[in-house]
Amino acid sequence: MAGRMEGKVALISGGGHPEGQGASHAEVIAREGGKVVISDIQDDLGEATAAALAAKGLDVVYTHLDVTDADQWDAAIRLAEERFGRLDVLVNNAGLESRPSIIDCSDAEWNLQIGVHQTGTFLGMRQAVPALKRAGRGAIVNLTSIYGIDGANGFIAYIAAKAAVIGMTKSAAHTLADDNIRVNAIAPGLIRTPMLTEGGTRDLAVLQPLLERKFPLKWVADPIDITHGVVYLASEESRYVTGIVLPIDGGFSAG
Repeated sequence: MAGRMEGKVALISGGGHPEGQGASHAEVIAREGGKVVISDIQDDLGEATAAALAAKGLDVVYTHLDVTDADQWDAAIRLAEERFGRLDVLVNNAGLESRPSIIDCSDAEWNLQIGVHQTGTFLGMRQAVPALKRAGRGAIVNLTSIYGIDGANGFIAYIAAKAAVIGMTKSAAHTLADDNIRVNAIAPGLIRTPMLTEGGTRDLAVLQPLLERKFPLKWVADPIDITHGVVYLASEESRYVTGIVLPIDGGFSAG
């Protein structure tokens, strides 16, 4: 179905890297008729990504956004409304990996993970609510993780923050339903993005034993596989869906 995002304006955090999930979400939302503000702290990458998408005839602009700063959220939301007239969709996509366990996780690493994933998601939702209300309805899509559902050895701060995203999603879904704002989350499995390939597993072949044990489909997904879920949850196709966590994980959650 073409034009699934026609007339909608989306703000996507963590959209700077051209090979990341955020850039993929932005491109497809724009191709489906939407207008998009991508944001990041990596300004050179973000500007280049937005320019590349705009060169394809897509309505995408970039702004700087540190998701731990409420004032910067306000500025990004204001840009969306001033440039495109409204805000309909928030995609809390910003994130970074962290592997330390309960034994060796430093205070700084803990605070970073909680700040970006948990506080960043909280601030994004809270600051976006007035704009979504002005639009008359809205959709929030939060990116959590399969590790936020099932856990893993290590990753203590990352898992804590991603589990919190699930709880916040469900709470916000209840709170915002009367305002016609739907809130859902996606729990990706292993995705072929810089966060995976630059986080110590550049050779994806080293993941094959894990894929064989834990993932029935036995392969690493591409960002577009997550994007399809984002567009579904952001569009009117999911108008009766709120408060869910959608695993897109190659069967990991099948047990």
